[in-house]
Amino acid sequence: MNKHLIALLILTFFMFNCSTSDNPSEDSQNCTTSFPFLEEGKTLKYNFSFFGGNATESVIKIKQCDGDGFLVDRTMYDITTGKTETITDLWKQDGDFLLTDSANNKDYWSKIYKKNAVLGDKWSFENTNAKIITHEVIAVDSLITVPAGTFKCTVYKYTTSTTVNETFVSWNDEIGNIKEDGEGFFLLELKSYE
Repeated sequence: MNKHLIALLILTFFMFNCSTSDNPSEDSQNCTTSFPFLEEGKTLKYNFSFFGGNATESVIKIKQCDGDGFLVDRTMYDITTGKTETITDLWKQDGDFLLTDSANNKDYWSKIYKKNAVLGDKWSFENTNAKIITHEVIAVDSLITVPAGTFKCTVYKYTTSTTVNETFVSWNDEIGNIKEDGEGFFLLELKSYE
């Protein structure tokens, strides 16, 4: 074979094997996840109550990945405005951690869940208001019962440097967030998921 034919074959190989996707988000590592619950189209519905009052519905809907992470619509009742509002967050995986950017501001990422967490795991980070947020694994394989059923969960104690109460957050590795108990301030319980 002559060298021109070899060059043409090599060029043809690269054209068909190294083409890029029409959707840039598909090429991003932020769209790759090993969390079963982080899946486009997944919807989680919760009962959400403040100060022991009547529960309102809160909904988490995971949408497409935009290259920076998965867009996640969070619809909930806002007690300050008296209205139901939808805010779009951004979620992505970083190693064993699920990172969220509330309201998709791209100003800071919260580590809210850890895959393969073990009892005693603890991590902290500072948000934009100089508030230190700490998560600590206080139980693994706990059976948590909510309206959607009973789930095996990892339980995290969530504290901040600016509040006195603790929040207990229960995650199931397959489904996602199952329950949050803010010790009388609020209660979030999964009622259905698709």
